Amino acid sequence: SEHGSGVLVEKHFEGRDYRLIIMHSDLLWASERVPGGVAGDGQTSVRALVERENAARARGAGAGGAKAPIAFDDDAHAQLEQAGMTVDSVPAQGQWVRLRGAANTTLGGFARGVMDRVHPDIRQLAIRAADALRLDLAGVDLLIEDISRSWFEIGALVCEVNAQPDLGVSGPHVYGEILSRLLPGKGSIPIVVLLGAADPGAMSVGVARELAAGGLVVGRTGREGVWIGGSRTVPGPAGAYAGATVLMTDPTVEAAVVCVNDMSILRDGLPFERFDVLVVAGDEFPGEGPRDASRARADLLSLLKALVPMCRGAVLTLEETGLRLAASVQTADGWVPSASVSAADLPKTVRAFVESSQDP
Repeated sequence: SEHGSGVLVEKHFEGRDYRLIIMHSDLLWASERVPGGVAGDGQTSVRALVERENAARARGAGAGGAKAPIAFDDDAHAQLEQAGMTVDSVPAQGQWVRLRGAANTTLGGFARGVMDRVHPDIRQLAIRAADALRLDLAGVDLLIEDISRSWFEIGALVCEVNAQPDLGVSGPHVYGEILSRLLPGKGSIPIVVLLGAADPGAMSVGVARELAAGGLVVGRTGREGVWIGGSRTVPGPAGAYAGATVLMTDPTVEAAVVCVNDMSILRDGLPFERFDVLVVAGDEFPGEGPRDASRARADLLSLLKALVPMCRGAVLTLEETGLRLAASVQTADGWVPSASVSAADLPKTVRAFVESSQDP
């Protein structure tokens, strides 16, 4: 040989091209990667069929969600010649005309789901391939004539195990499945907002202790600063936004209790989009200038308008405040229950709502 004495010859294996997505020793999705081509209708030439398909792909309506156009290059002409056809041939109704040698999506191929056809032996083979390489997530590329039959019977070839598979090509819905497995429940920690409490420190301590009794590491923020798991991490006072930001960025926090005792959230907002329980504990918002009952009630209503839409679990009102809300209130996610509760029963009631809100 001109370049060396060693020659590596790879055995040819005939089969259809499949991609199996494996995560934590489980099959998430299986798809067949189909080379670019067109289906005949018994009336239209290959050239016109390709033009029609490329126009559909440009609109995002291509076969199998394919986007890359099919070109009449050397590969396409070679595939047509092998099939005894030309660009002017008219394929029969339903006849598939292959125009690509490889199934790459960048060359006009597309993927179609075959999850319901995967034979148990094929499933196990793909899982073993990913596990052998110690991969939590893998795309196993498999060649086999029929994925519904055992590879013990007809043979198969694992041609590649991809440690960074392109999930969007195989099946975009797989992203959601992966996230749901990595982030159980709702994918967020439970958050309780205490609004206008006369003694927010004592109330937040009681709620935090009850949540901690359920096995959670609880962070709380208020006039006394920021506390995580019983230890103070930031001296007080801590505003609702600044204190809650500390809790949201600490990976050890598994539940949060946030006290709101001023009007600053109307300007600053809060560092989370939704929370689970809103406790209307009073209308104590000191430091906001001269106040009377009318001003206090107006401030409370302004804060409720901002906070209620963010609540996805329950709105609780302390009986001692004399405030009354409807049996249910409308939020951004729909209607949530509203109830009155005594200060003594508040911690256990909050815990019950928090635990129910975290159920999948």
